[in-house]
Amino acid sequence: MGTKQKNCNEKREGQEINTRLLLPKTKSKNINVSGFLSSDGKKLFPYMTTDTLDSDMTIAIFDDFASKIEKKSFVILDNAPIHTSNVFKGKLQEWRNLGLHLLYLPPYSPHLNKIELLWKQMKEHWLSISAYTSFETLFANIEEILIHYGTNFMLC
Repeated sequence: MGTKQKNCNEKREGQEINTRLLLPKTKSKNINVSGFLSSDGKKLFPYMTTDTLDSDMTIAIFDDFASKIEKKSFVILDNAPIHTSNVFKGKLQEWRNLGLHLLYLPPYSPHLNKIELLWKQMKEHWLSISAYTSFETLFANIEEILIHYGTNFMLC
């Protein structure tokens, strides 16, 4: 990965814009990325893991984020099962007391969640085909994007 900021419509290595290249599916470990994106899209607070992203892991992520906020903050959520489980909803008041307020999008409207646009941008424009040559390479490339979001990578 270079230090040049990636443009939204920049061409991938050897791939035309608005085309998709398909790779054969293989069995591998999962890389799960979750995060919080500021309303202006400039700051990303990412969490990356190879562990299962279930309600307990999501609660741990929200607990960590809530412990770091310095002012009243709002998080827009989709209606994924991990966000609507009883154990997750049982934490809402605790987070609200810390200044973290959660708002749910209407069902079937992930396009209204700006961070979904970020994940799409990452997969379709910032990760090169060579990033998928191995699990380790993919992990390193995703980590590089997350670390340098806001400087070398920016949501348009």
